[in-house]
Amino acid sequence: MTVPRLAACLIAPLLLAACATTPPPTGPRAVCESNASRDPRMKDLVMHEISNPYFESQNHELIMATRAQVVQDCLKRQGILPQGGGVQPEATENSLF
Repeated sequence: MTVPRLAACLIAPLLLAACATTPPPTGPRAVCESNASRDPRMKDLVMHEISNPYFESQNHELIMATRAQVVQDCLKRQGILPQGGGVQPEATENSLF
């Protein structure tokens, strides 16, 4: 075996190993997104998906909206997003405004 060929044989596995490993998610959003599948709301959708092979294609928007809500709730619990919904309460007769 020639030296360049030997070097290539030794370097190739190292390059493949470096490409194969991905770092764990960092930052609050990445952590919330990776943990979304553990939420009971997402687990419920997965159970429907298992029982009905067409569920995902028929309910793609519902699945994506639920996942977004799960991630948003997680970020709120971590204090990244504000807790309030931004909706003002309705005025009553006795209120000043």
